[in-house]
Amino acid sequence: MNTILKVIIVLITTSLVWSQTTAIPDTNFEQKLIDLGHDDVLDGSILTETAEVIAELDLRYSEISDLTGIEAFTALTTLELRDNTLTTLDVSANTALTTLDIRYNQLTVLNVSANTLLNSLEIRSNQFTVLDISTCIALTYLDVRYNQLTALDLSQNTLLSYIATLGNPNLACIYTGENTIDAFYMDDFQFLSSVPCTELNFSPQITSVRDVANDQGGRVYVEFNASFLDGFYDGHMGQAYSFFRYDNLFADSSGWVLIGSGEAIGNASYTFEATTLMDSTFEGDGITEFKVVASTAGGIFHSEPMMGYSVDNILPGVPGGVMAMLADNTVELSWNESVDEDFQYFMVEKTSMSGFEMIETADAFYVDENYISSEVHSYRVAAVDHAGNQSEFSEVVEVAVLAIDNQVTPDVFALHQNYPNPFNPATQIKYDLAEDALVSINIYDVMGKSIKSLINVKQSAGYHSFRWDATNHSGEAMSAGMYIYSIQTGQYRSTKKMVLLK
Repeated sequence: MNTILKVIIVLITTSLVWSQTTAIPDTNFEQKLIDLGHDDVLDGSILTETAEVIAELDLRYSEISDLTGIEAFTALTTLELRDNTLTTLDVSANTALTTLDIRYNQLTVLNVSANTLLNSLEIRSNQFTVLDISTCIALTYLDVRYNQLTALDLSQNTLLSYIATLGNPNLACIYTGENTIDAFYMDDFQFLSSVPCTELNFSPQITSVRDVANDQGGRVYVEFNASFLDGFYDGHMGQAYSFFRYDNLFADSSGWVLIGSGEAIGNASYTFEATTLMDSTFEGDGITEFKVVASTAGGIFHSEPMMGYSVDNILPGVPGGVMAMLADNTVELSWNESVDEDFQYFMVEKTSMSGFEMIETADAFYVDENYISSEVHSYRVAAVDHAGNQSEFSEVVEVAVLAIDNQVTPDVFALHQNYPNPFNPATQIKYDLAEDALVSINIYDVMGKSIKSLINVKQSAGYHSFRWDATNHSGEAMSAGMYIYSIQTGQYRSTKKMVLLK
């Protein structure tokens, strides 16, 4: 009884082995196998033991879109798949494969990672953008024509002797390492390189965007390193660089505006003078973005954008011909018109015993109706341009009628505000003495430290002044900041503040 049972189990096990199959879901694939005599019924499968011994398989012109099941054909050395509709293909299980022809499909993915015996590979007229054949160390023949490859690394294919790469418009550099390869059917712009393509800068690289010095603004120098392909093709004409500025345009626009172009002449680097949208001023930084595009025989390459700004470096001219006239208790100031194209307005600085005032006017004159006849009034004028640059001040003009009643001695002691204030490099300190007295005038910093003693002498009654040149006891120039000056004469003492600018 036990013997009969063992025989039945063996028969069942043997039957299961004999009936093992591999799924073939693509009916066109299975029909082709039937036509070749490798299968007999269109049932979505093939006997695995049949597939495992097939060495050559010609599946050309069969409208096959799915090659699932090919992994069972482990003895395959030749596989021809020309003119089908495949989009992906994995033959990594077919390790005996030496010849693979997959021309005229729609392939974008190919796995040959374990095909170390592969000798010939034809992938012409597919849709590949990348191709990894680094493990195909036995490869001697390669045809990759008419794909969309952007890079090709052949450095590991040391036995490769033939390559055809025509018709890959985005493929310029082909990395071969130290291999010697005969190249056939290559586009004019393609080249074999011993340097990894990733180490070559095909795109121009902007190195700086800097202001054009000593101008009225609106311009920068865009400096950039050339594309590797600039000058690579000896005698090739028509290579050029285009320069773009990013403007804030309408929503349906890219924003990149072409502002110029120039011929590529084989230089390692270039400088292009570009216009900005606006200058950097106190009202805004004026940052403008630029990029460079290289149009070469090997393709079109965009640089990374870089930002920069321009500055109006030229100050307006100092107003000339400043005059002051006293008329009907007013002061009429006049000066020459500005000849600067970017002139915006004049700044009139007025100083008197009563205080300090700044007046803006677009006219080349000013009428001061707040003139006080018992005080000295000082005026000077500067010009301001549209970038906010201010010229140096003109020479000072003064108007004074101090002795209308023949009184030349002041009634009271007084210390007046220095003029000009703020100042650089010197300022005038005026004071009044109602009687003869010992006068001491000293300068201090804001911490109360003594900086300099200007005078310490006996003086007669009257109107006096003293000039401080912003130096200390040792004659060293003082730094910018606030300072205090004081007067001591008899019982009278007074202090005021002044500001030194640098």
